[in-house]
Formats: sequence, structure tokens, C-alpha cells
Amino acid sequence: MTLYNCKIFFLKNIFFCCCYFFSQALFAQVPTIISFSPKSGPIGTLVTIKGTHFSPVNSDNIIYFGAIKTSAITATDTLLTTNVPVSATYEPVTVTVNGLTAYSPYPFDVTFSNNGKPISQYSFGPAVVYNANGGNFVISDFDNDGKSDFLKKHQGKSLAKLKNISSLDHIFFSTSLDTNNKFKMTFYSNSNTFSSGDMDGDGKIDLIFINTDSNTFVIFKNTSSNGKVSFDNGTNFSTRVSPRCIAVRDIDGDGKTDIVIGAYTKISFDNSVADTISIIRNISTNGIFSFAAPVDYITYGAPLWVGVSDFNGDKKPDIALIYAYSGAVDLMKNIGTVGNISFTFGYTLKGSDGDIIGTICDFDGDGKPDIASADYSGSTVGIMRNTSTADVISFTEFSSLKYFVVGSRPLFLAAGDVDGDGKPDIVTSNWLSHSISILRNTTAQPGPVSFSKKVDYPTVTSPDLVMLADIDGDSKPEIIVSAGDFKILKNGVGYPVNISLCSLGDTAFTSDIKGTNYQWQINDGNGFNNISNTNIQYQGVNDSTLFLKDMPSSNYGYQYRCVVDGNNSYVFTLKFIDIWNNIVDSTWENTANWSCGMLPDSNMDVIINSGIANLNSDAAVRSLTLQSGSSLIVKPNFHITVINP
Repeated sequence: MTLYNCKIFFLKNIFFCCCYFFSQALFAQVPTIISFSPKSGPIGTLVTIKGTHFSPVNSDNIIYFGAIKTSAITATDTLLTTNVPVSATYEPVTVTVNGLTAYSPYPFDVTFSNNGKPISQYSFGPAVVYNANGGNFVISDFDNDGKSDFLKKHQGKSLAKLKNISSLDHIFFSTSLDTNNKFKMTFYSNSNTFSSGDMDGDGKIDLIFINTDSNTFVIFKNTSSNGKVSFDNGTNFSTRVSPRCIAVRDIDGDGKTDIVIGAYTKISFDNSVADTISIIRNISTNGIFSFAAPVDYITYGAPLWVGVSDFNGDKKPDIALIYAYSGAVDLMKNIGTVGNISFTFGYTLKGSDGDIIGTICDFDGDGKPDIASADYSGSTVGIMRNTSTADVISFTEFSSLKYFVVGSRPLFLAAGDVDGDGKPDIVTSNWLSHSISILRNTTAQPGPVSFSKKVDYPTVTSPDLVMLADIDGDSKPEIIVSAGDFKILKNGVGYPVNISLCSLGDTAFTSDIKGTNYQWQINDGNGFNNISNTNIQYQGVNDSTLFLKDMPSSNYGYQYRCVVDGNNSYVFTLKFIDIWNNIVDSTWENTANWSCGMLPDSNMDVIINSGIANLNSDAAVRSLTLQSGSSLIVKPNFHITVINP
């Protein structure tokens, strides 16, 4: 080879290498979300996301509004437009490009019309109950079908998968159970031991949990496809002794979701027992999970809760800790750089001695995330208002904290806009009073934090974890709470209150507003008219509570309201429903198989949740709903007529 040819060969290789490394550098550019607008609106709102290092190819940008995935409509390197997806949850917006993920500094708030009605005893319910025998759970759209699924601890040793198959106004899940050894786990009570996030940048939400007995955290790679929720066998990673709480977020700004774990542990460098917060950097590549050695910080107490948010607006996520029964909330300021984890303990809050769990949310509308904590012993929720500046993290002092009464012994709390007014509310699960409490945000934003008096709902016995998510796709977040059972309270804020009856059943309505003069009215299709106090089917037509007796199914859809001193109460709507129980046999004509103890008629909605129903006669029903796995077999020469298919 001549010298000239060698030079050409050398230059070609240099050019190839430069092109390769340049393309790799482009590929590795980390996306960021600077802001999005608007910050709130109904489902379908067109949102513009501003940031850096997006892809100009729409499909290369994987966008999530909390738990729900959506698609880009237009895309440039710095701007994305998209529509808010049905069932979006009150969590940060994320954009994943080339396996790297950006988090928004705040969540999108889904608003909806509440028809001017406040939260009342009728706003949530009826409850849907599933028995999954355990407390901890996590919610996300694991199979990317646009619906939030549940993964839940089952009897402490296995995982119950509840795939969401709900439709508008009908909440249903198909359940399956993993008993494989990969799901053997032990949980520490009163800790948020489950979490979820896209840990390998493939656009699917993976499952992470901490195992207290084996001192590990485990990541299960999401392998779901074609509407089937599935995970791989899991990868184990060591933690400090007795991990208790977990949070996930990109801590160092490299586009990969890191893990933060609080533990009661033994620190090796001085062999002393101490409480610890560990930040574990994600260094995964090519779909293979890998993590750097934990960066540990000795804490001033046993961390029972950890939260992550940018408290001072410097684009770096900071850490908040609540210590067990000490009344202390520690704030750790992020001073790290890409690839370098570093924090300082910048501020300690003195809360209530019974504080054991918290949530992070901008309650006063000033653009700064505040902290709400549940006081287990005092049965209150305290709001710690963020007063941070760019250089200093600070919150309101103990003497200035505001406390709001909830049910007895609040164990967990969640924040989200449950009444659609654009302000995040608070829901607590109350262990001793077997209830949840809703605190409606009445803050004149921005301004001093205020909440209305609590509204309580009975739940499962001794409830623990509580979360919010739109389960049935109607834009309104349901309340999900669990203990031994798993209870979903349907959000009916602003709706007419649906009252389900059997034919010839009895019921009662109580006005949600109080006053001096009461007059109940009925709308039978001809507008609302006063009910006569001589009608024997009604009692209390001039009282706050109306009693209905022997209501025929022909009254389906009748509406009732109370006029109180000229103001209208909630509207109550009668519905007649018969549910197939399949208790005795598979014979449609056997009344013992029906929830009403009678055969459904042409004015009744029929729901077959499971099993097989064999119809051996002609029948007519108002509507017919068959859930996945159930069937109706109409025998030869017989027919079923569905009036409103």
C-alpha cells in the first residue's frame, strides 16, 4: 500500500469513527421537560410540552400522563403537542426518547364539570370490592391499553394481577394470581414497598418492590403485550438491612430512573447501627438492569416515607423523609451532577410526633410543591407550605403549620383533584375508624392553604394504602383503598346519584343541603313536579329524608330531588339491576341464582359477571352486560330480547 493510500485509509477511518461517536453522542442526549401548557383541563386537552432533545419523529417520543400513555401529534427537538389521554393520573408527565426519560416538574390536573355540587356523602359509591388478601398495591397501565391496572400483594407471598376491563360507569377487573417463586416476598407494614417506573427506557412500566427479609429490591421487567399483563422472572439487587420505603425518579439527570430507599441498617465503614437513605443510580443498558453501588446517607431517624420532588426550582429532584413517630421531616437538597449523586441535609421540619406518611403536592397554587403529612396519633393532616428560594430549601415552621381533622388513625394519604375544580384535594385512609376522609381544597390560589370539613366514607376494615385513579374512563378519579379486601369507590361528583334497586324494593334519599323548608320532587319524564304527601309510596315529602316503598321496576330512570328554601339538592336516579350470582346452578329460571331473588324483567339491567347462564325460556331485559369469562347460552327455540342494547 502506498503512502498516499495509507493516508486515505487513515482519514476514512478517522471520519468513520468521528461519525460513529458523533451519532452516539446524539443518541445519548438526555431529553428534558421545561414546562407544559396548559397545566390543567379536561380529557382531550391539547397540551404543548416545551423541553430539549425530543425527537422530530412523532412515534419516537413516548409520552405518559402519570400512569397512562399517549402519542405525540406534532414534534420538534424542543416542542411536542399531544392530547391528554383518558384516565390520565395526577402524576408528572414523562417523555422517553431513545431509552432516556424526562420528568415534568409538576403533574397535569384533569378537570371536569361538577355541576356546582360540593363533595358530599353521595359523591362516591357504590363500592366495588375485590378480595385479594393483602394491603400493598401499585397502579399503572402495564399493558398500554389506556386503562390503569393493579398489581397487589396477595397473602404476603404472591402477586395478584387485576387487569382493568372496565367500561364507562361499569368497573370490572379480571384477576389472575402468580404463585411462582419469583413473587415470594415479605413486606414491612406501614411502608410504601411497591413502586413502578420505566427502568430500562423501553416505554413499558416495570414493577419494583423492596423485600424486607432478604434485604433486596427486585425489578420485574414488563413483558406485557396484546392486552395481557406479564413480567419476567425478576432481577434481585442488594440493599442495606431492613429496607422500608422506596421512591423512583431520575436523580442525577442522566435520563435513567434511579431508586431511593430508606432503611434501618448497619453501615460498614464504622460498623455502627444507623438509619440510612440510599440513592441507587441506574446504569442499565440495552435492556439489562444494572445499578451502581448505593450512595448512603445516615439519617436522624428511621425513615418510614420518602418522597422526591424539586423543592427549590433548580431542576434537580430533592428528597423528603418522614421519620417514625419522631415528628421530624428531613429535606435533602440535590447538589449532584450527571453521573454524580450528591446531597446535603439542608432543612429539618418539626411536624407532629405521630407523622408516619406523607405526600408531595402544590396545594396553594404558587408553583412550589408542598408536603402533607398524616398524623396517626392526632388524627389530622398537616400542611407544610414550601417557601424555598433558588438557593435555600425552606418550609413553614411548626408554629405556622395548618392541621385539618380527618378520621381516626390516618395511615396513608393521597393527593389529587377529586372534584374537578383544578385544585388538588386530600384523601386519607383511617385505620381505627374503618373509613376514608376527603378534604376538599378551598384555597384561593395562590394563597393560604385551606380545606373544607372532612367528608367520611366507610371502607374495608382497618384500611391502609389509598390511591386515586380514573378506573372507568369518565375523567373522574376513583378512590382505591385496601386492607384484606380491595375497595374501589366510584367518583360520582356532580352526577345524578344512581340508586340501584330490585323490583318492588325500598330505599331512602337524604338531601345534601340543609334548611328550613323541604319539598321533594319527582321527574317521571315530564319534568320535576312536587310529590304529594298523600302518595302512600312516599313518606317524608316535606322532610330532609324521603322514604320510597315498593318501587316497581317500571320506575326505572325516575329522578328525585329536594328543593330546600329554593335551592335544589343532588338529583337521585332510580335504576333496577339484577346480578347473576350462579350460586345454585346454571339455570336462568332459578331465582336463587339472582341477586334480587327474582327473575329480571324488561325494565331491569342484567349483569353476568362470571359463570354460565342457560336460558330455557323466552326472556326480556332492559340491558345485558357479560363480563370477560362469562357466557349466556340461549337454548334452541327460545329468545332473549334486550330493550336497550
